[in-house]
Amino acid sequence: MKYVSEATDLDHIGLRTYRVEPGQFFVAEPGSPHRAHVAADADGECRLLGMGAPPQSDGHSYEVS
Repeated sequence: MKYVSEATDLDHIGLRTYRVEPGQFFVAEPGSPHRAHVAADADGECRLLGMGAPPQSDGHSYEVS
């Protein structure tokens, strides 16, 4: 689950894309592989609060140059 506070986040689950605007929550079903990135038309950096359970060690962050 995540809450987006600034800019716009795009989340992809399978072939579907979900646009998460500031002030919205996004919840992915347990066990569903998904990925997220900042929308190309976002106004600045995306700031969000994400949480999940149980703990996972397969996630990683990266910066796109």
